Amino acid sequence: MTAVAQPVTFDTAMTHLKKLVFKNRIRIKDFIVDFDKLRSGYVHENHFLSALSMAKLDKDLSPAELKTIAEHFTVQRGPSLDMVDYAKFLEDVNIIFGTPVRTGRAPPLEKLHTCANCCETQ
Repeated sequence: MTAVAQPVTFDTAMTHLKKLVFKNRIRIKDFIVDFDKLRSGYVHENHFLSALSMAKLDKDLSPAELKTIAEHFTVQRGPSLDMVDYAKFLEDVNIIFGTPVRTGRAPPLEKLHTCANCCETQ
């Protein structure tokens, strides 16, 4: 009797990845930034997967989990150019350490200031 494989979802894949990163204290950023010469926060999917492989995450995560994670963070940067937004990926992963890693991007305006009392016009 064979076990039926569970379909891979983004949430289960990220939970598995976060557990591995936390347990082994893996600094994924150190592996990814080498592929981003311009430090734009974006890399090709094959570079993203190579970085995760260099971090030895491919030993515990299935290829389907890695592909699901890469596809979730893929954005279109041009008419025929899809790239992985690794800056957003790092923010999502590094939240397990308590504070997100600064990506160099400006935060959304609504997150800059949330105090309603001091922002009233006088």
